[in-house]
Amino acid sequence: MRCQKDYNGELPSLEVIQEGAILRVFFDFEDVPIQEEGESKSCICTNVDVVGATYEDIVSSIIRDKYSQDRVEAVMANHALKDDESIPEEKRDEYVNEYEAYQLYRLKAKQVANDVINTL
Repeated sequence: MRCQKDYNGELPSLEVIQEGAILRVFFDFEDVPIQEEGESKSCICTNVDVVGATYEDIVSSIIRDKYSQDRVEAVMANHALKDDESIPEEKRDEYVNEYEAYQLYRLKAKQVANDVINTL
């Protein structure tokens, strides 16, 4: 989920807050233009709440926040059709692009999970 936060100093790259059994993981920070001089800065970022603290818990939570199980199944099923010449080339290209985007997001989730584990 995208959220807005205030910060002071340098824009963070990762923030992890433990609240009981939940890890609140914040990543993909982007500056929001400053409204008034002297106020704290605002940013937008992605927030994922993770139940558990293992690498697998973190990766799964990040991926599931963006891709539901139904969506993953659709991406995988569509990608299996990428060579089916009865489907228009434009649609096949769309299937390949959505699969590649999913795989890139999986890699990002793994990198964020590694960073979280290293900060704990």
